[in-house]
Amino acid sequence: MKNILINKTNHVIFDEFNAKYSEIIVSKIPLLSQFPIYAINIEQSEHLNEMVLDSICDAFACFISHEPESTFAEIVINETVCSKLQLSNEEKCAAISHEIGHILQFFNKGQQIEKAQEEINCDILACCIMGESSAMLSLLSKLEVSGMYSTQQNLLMIARQTAIQNQE
Repeated sequence: MKNILINKTNHVIFDEFNAKYSEIIVSKIPLLSQFPIYAINIEQSEHLNEMVLDSICDAFACFISHEPESTFAEIVINETVCSKLQLSNEEKCAAISHEIGHILQFFNKGQQIEKAQEEINCDILACCIMGESSAMLSLLSKLEVSGMYSTQQNLLMIARQTAIQNQE
């Protein structure tokens, strides 16, 4: 089975993610196996200024390059933020799954949606990939109470948690 992520870091979470979820992702979303998705450290990224980051507080982010000769994506881990938030491995897997949702959303450009709805869609996809919602709900709760985000972002995190609970 092909791994969905190419781990360019020493973070075993990406290897654990591949072992648990690559087969599910490739079987359900074959598009994502048609180009490389690199897992990198924030220090390794050459595209940080091109990423849509809500703040420097993001534990994970993604970048997509869709050039005719070279399509690739990066999922970037900020281990400093992950440690500060005390994220469990399952919460990190939820965040990685969420970033995969953003990569998928990138290829659905014809479907214009609000940023808040995109975040909710990515959360729900993450829950589908993982087969449960508790890790995503826990992650969102930690983000909300961290004091690292604006009031508007915290309200969105509450709305995201509600949307996940309504899907159950």
